[in-house]
Amino acid sequence: MRSAPSDLHRLQLVLDHLPDGDLVRCLEIERGRGRDLYPVAPVWNAIVAGIVLQHPTVEALLRELRRNAELRQLCGFNPILGTAAVPSSFAMSRFFFALMKHEDLVKAMFDELVRTLKAALPDLGRHLGFDGKAIPSLC
Repeated sequence: MRSAPSDLHRLQLVLDHLPDGDLVRCLEIERGRGRDLYPVAPVWNAIVAGIVLQHPTVEALLRELRRNAELRQLCGFNPILGTAAVPSSFAMSRFFFALMKHEDLVKAMFDELVRTLKAALPDLGRHLGFDGKAIPSLC
């Protein structure tokens, strides 16, 4: 019997297949020669990790990054720096502000993922069910 992939394995799959190169390059160009205490790619990967790992807040994500060296390394933070590599809340806030300026690139990423899925799974979404009631169903 095959075991289910771990959360970090799922995150690695997402990071490996997410078409985020244009977004990361754009954010790096905008940063220019500014301070690079928290490099763009690891911070972006951390945001993706927060979504994949279902952290309800940025603070919860930052706590997990400080606690989990393997997650830090997977996101691309410098392992030599340890917890000092983890961005501050203020740095994350500034990064989100910069990211919000590029909604078009985020949407393009999503559209590319949909195109890739449609090519691999042509019937995906053809028959879709939706539970619209206010009370959640119990199994």
